[in-house]
Amino acid sequence: ARDGGYILTEAGFGSDMGLERFVDLKCAVSGMHPRVAVVVVTIRALKAHSGRHRLVSGKDLPEEMLQENIDDVRDGAANLLKHLQIVRGFGITPVVAVNVFPTDRDAEIEEVRRIAGDAGARVAVCHPVTRGGEGCLDLAGAVVEACQEAGEPACSRPAYEPQDDLRTKISKLADLYGADGVDFTATARRQLREFADYDALPVCLAKTQYSFSDDPSLTGAPRGFRITVRELVVNAGAGFVVALTGDIMRMPGLPKTPAAQRIDISDDGVITGLS
Repeated sequence: ARDGGYILTEAGFGSDMGLERFVDLKCAVSGMHPRVAVVVVTIRALKAHSGRHRLVSGKDLPEEMLQENIDDVRDGAANLLKHLQIVRGFGITPVVAVNVFPTDRDAEIEEVRRIAGDAGARVAVCHPVTRGGEGCLDLAGAVVEACQEAGEPACSRPAYEPQDDLRTKISKLADLYGADGVDFTATARRQLREFADYDALPVCLAKTQYSFSDDPSLTGAPRGFRITVRELVVNAGAGFVVALTGDIMRMPGLPKTPAAQRIDISDDGVITGLS
């Protein structure tokens, strides 16, 4: 807060991707440092990270995921706890926002509140799906309290130092994820030698958003895995090096017919075509 105001930004995805880049790239350049990070969690995401359900992109959630299951929530919470660890490792105070859907059960929500609370995090239960902005007032209050408690923000702690070479920076990011190490393909090893002049640049590690690893099937907070870097790309103008991992598209593919063509709004304000 400055002069009574708060600056909010959306870092994207999780602490291992959006927040890491925010700290290691944006904060390093801008000199601005956050006091608080809101970690948004849903019951369905925790159930997915239990590893017991098969999710298919574009398909409805499995019916069993919508049934009350405290064990799924509890087992999937390892993912949430890892995110809290990463946030705190950057020197930032986490606030957990439980984004409630109509299919969530009170007992499941309370289990998340308990787990996050036991981990020392401030928790706010939000209802934006059914109550809009009004359903997020508790979260706003929790963020204000957390900011006031944190005081003036100190410098965020980056995952690596500017003087580290590219190989070391990538290795430290893998350590952040909980990996046992990094493997470089022959192409990546050659590029590390060729790009030595760019060692001073920060790294943007491109990987799946579904896992702390580069394998989307490894849910929860996996251990005993390694990250494989297959290629490096220098974005000299932007000032960072991209390390490509896994089978990932850098730019998502779009359908031939955009969803916007199916969406309409009537004169009386009824929106159709969103499902």
